[in-house]
Amino acid sequence: MGRRHFEAEDDRGAIRIAGVLQDACSDISARFELWRGAWQLTARRWDSVSAAELTSETQERLAQTEEALRDSRRAIARSKRLLEKLSELRKGRADASTEMTKIGR
Repeated sequence: MGRRHFEAEDDRGAIRIAGVLQDACSDISARFELWRGAWQLTARRWDSVSAAELTSETQERLAQTEEALRDSRRAIARSKRLLEKLSELRKGRADASTEMTKIGR
């Protein structure tokens, strides 16, 4: 289906990123696994957060990971929802950057 390595500040952060990624690809895949090396990370409940709730640095990691999935030759690259979520994320980050520029004036 698809596989991608990404960095996170800790296991909880990785779980949050993976949850957002799973939501973005949910039209193609109903589940995911998250691994740290040889260890599978599990949670009683996957944190359900939106990309907007992530830090700016984590949003950038998320966008890079979504782009890598989009550009892969795996089945997950056909996800229309992934394309929509990536576009929303990039637009939101651009809007936030524009707003910060206005505030800095």
